[in-house]
Amino acid sequence: MGPYIQRRLLLSIVVLFGVTLVVSALLHISGDPVAIMLAGGTATVEQRDQLRRELGFDKPFIFQYLDFLTGVTQGDLGRSLRMNRPVVEVIFERLPSTIWLTTVAMAFAIVVAVPVGVISAARPNSFIDYFGRMLTLVGQSIPLFWLGIMLVMVFSVRLRWLPSAGMLEPSSIILPAFTLGLYPMARIARTLRASMFEVLTRDYCQTARGKGLSETRIVVGHALRNAVLPVITVIGLQYGALLGGAVVTETIFAWPGVGLLSVQAIQWRDFPLVRAIVAVVSVFFIVINLLTDILYAYLNPRIRYS
Repeated sequence: MGPYIQRRLLLSIVVLFGVTLVVSALLHISGDPVAIMLAGGTATVEQRDQLRRELGFDKPFIFQYLDFLTGVTQGDLGRSLRMNRPVVEVIFERLPSTIWLTTVAMAFAIVVAVPVGVISAARPNSFIDYFGRMLTLVGQSIPLFWLGIMLVMVFSVRLRWLPSAGMLEPSSIILPAFTLGLYPMARIARTLRASMFEVLTRDYCQTARGKGLSETRIVVGHALRNAVLPVITVIGLQYGALLGGAVVTETIFAWPGVGLLSVQAIQWRDFPLVRAIVAVVSVFFIVINLLTDILYAYLNPRIRYS
């Protein structure tokens, strides 16, 4: 695993380089941040040029990007144009809220998906199986933004059971976590059902039945531990994807996390903040994928990365 991890880390650096380069280029061609910052004001052309020089936006794009890379090597991702603070401080103030939301959403997805997938595979073509398949189909089909709005209208506006926005009380996380966790729940349940269904037809499960073992023991003790391996990969990928899905969810529910911050940074044309958010989220996604691969190899000793 040592050489494999080293190669993955080197590849991760290349990926981060490519992601930040593309984002920086898109931000560069989207407009002049100084003109947007001073729009509607009384600043003169000279004052705008002076501010542009102070912020480094008067340089060609390649030199701006090289300045960013130099700052990264020194632990400096830049300063927010809007807040006039280091972007690292701004992001890490919001990051715990996003991690808390995505963790609760993934916990909900796993808690619901595992029994649904296992029971559906153990009892194919039964009522429970049909219900489970319908649930996963709905979960993967409903647009996330529509689901969030409908939940707010029903449980916050009409019934007044749950808060609709913010992070003011413990119950505030219920609606955004359900909204964010529905799709990964459906994906995990479908993957687990397919994997369980395949494992239950293998020879060692048939042998266990011939020995007189109960179906529950076969499903839980023999099939589940082997069928869960591909699900681990799906869980890891989905958890990383939740960081991206949190942008829409946090915007709908005004959740004070990195997702909402990214939308605000784009509206403000805060280039350093947008670029830093993309870099931090990319690092989390890469680390989660690497840990998933390591866990997969640990749980299945037959897997050897070369």
